[in-house]
Amino acid sequence: MIKLIASDMDGTFLNPQGSYDKRRFQDLLRQLTERNILFVVASGNRMERLRQIFAEVSDNIDYVAENGALVIDKGNLLARQTMPNHLVDAVVVFFADKLRSYRVILSGVEASYVLQGTSFEFGTAAVSQDELRQFFSNLVYLEDLTKRPKDPIVKITMMVDSDDVDEVTQQFNQEFHGDLRAVSSGYGAVDIIQSGVHKAWGLQVLMAKYKIKPEEVAAFGDSGNDKELLNLAKYSFAMANATQDIKNVACYQIASNAEDAVLTTIEKILSGEIK
Repeated sequence: MIKLIASDMDGTFLNPQGSYDKRRFQDLLRQLTERNILFVVASGNRMERLRQIFAEVSDNIDYVAENGALVIDKGNLLARQTMPNHLVDAVVVFFADKLRSYRVILSGVEASYVLQGTSFEFGTAAVSQDELRQFFSNLVYLEDLTKRPKDPIVKITMMVDSDDVDEVTQQFNQEFHGDLRAVSSGYGAVDIIQSGVHKAWGLQVLMAKYKIKPEEVAAFGDSGNDKELLNLAKYSFAMANATQDIKNVACYQIASNAEDAVLTTIEKILSGEIK
């Protein structure tokens, strides 16, 4: 019996426009709550964006944010992992000549930090205007990223051309000497995370609290940062638009995010078609 449903956001739960059918989801969430089935947002995004996406129901769901570094249960902080400063500085040095072109973002607890002169283009991104305003209001531009405020860093993100994601990811993982690794998170984003800290790690914090086993978990994903999450869950679903390595990991393949496939699959879980 499925007791927990975890879903990635961009490229999975959210459609290509970065939105979802709110009325349909809220009805499904009500049914899940009545049956004591947890719904968990498992995302690489910051909590500020996730709370905005789920503004109407934010306190009724759980979050594994920042690729697992932040775990929130019904509005309460359960766990948070931060990066050692020396590793953050090492990443800054590693990408020293590409901090602007790769749009390197240091995500802290209080704010996000980028190098002065970094520009962002979101003309075709699946992000609403409200989310863009939230994104830029949270950015702090610095002349030197190694001389940032004493704000613990939970994740490092780069926004590169989609065609360069694999090359950037592979280069970092092969050449960087430290306990960090790069994973793709969709739409040209590459996340640098601590080894062992990922969405599955964060989900296991929630699973331990609620005494839920992997065979009672359903999970949805589409990109490299979903791999551990899908490996953890017995019921693992890859989107039709997922990368091939994610399709290889998942037990099932469903339609694309453009077709609201996550919501359709949750309906099948509730109806007993999937059990």
